[in-house]
Amino acid sequence: MGPYLQQVKTELILLIWEQLRKHCDSFSLLSFAEDLRLWRDTLVETTDAACHEAMQWVTQLCAQGSTSILQALQKAFSFHNVEGLYLLTDGKPDTSCSLILSEVRRLTEKSNVKMHTISLNGSGRAAADFLRNLATLTGGRYHCPVDEDTLLKIHGLLTKGFVDERDPLLPLFEGDDLRKLAQEITKARSFLWKAQSFSHKIVTHWEALHQALPGTPCLVPSAW
Repeated sequence: MGPYLQQVKTELILLIWEQLRKHCDSFSLLSFAEDLRLWRDTLVETTDAACHEAMQWVTQLCAQGSTSILQALQKAFSFHNVEGLYLLTDGKPDTSCSLILSEVRRLTEKSNVKMHTISLNGSGRAAADFLRNLATLTGGRYHCPVDEDTLLKIHGLLTKGFVDERDPLLPLFEGDDLRKLAQEITKARSFLWKAQSFSHKIVTHWEALHQALPGTPCLVPSAW
């Protein structure tokens, strides 16, 4: 995670203040590498003081060694009244993926905890499939970051709209959220194309009718 650590710290601090402070009653943080480090060993009420302490803890994070996901998940599931988990990682775990999935399946039998997984880089197909399966198993979502050019394309579509159903083309997204968004954009393009086609047929029909019967009023719909 070394190359991404500073960015992760910045985003986590924003998350603490913009999301946890405003929308969560309680939270905790833990990091996992060669060993497991906990900010608090229980869920803590989301107050300004707690968020400040969590922010300071985040700034001291370091990344080295293995990826001990299993131990981290076992501890996270042990928190009393935990409702959701967010797992951020940049690679395949050092434990068997099937073993982790089996353990999470066992843990979720006792509690209805959703786990959302975030891949911090293009860590390979095996790691991506593992994180997606982990999220799916618990009813959560898998997120995979995309490059800035793709984000600009998406932003343009959402703010400016589009005229041609084929432009711009979006890639096949790995993450669940962007994949769902791309599916909705594809539907919107299809509806737009059908509406434009229908409008063209109406205009053509009225123009032909007006030419055949010169005295007939020509009510042409507005252009799309």
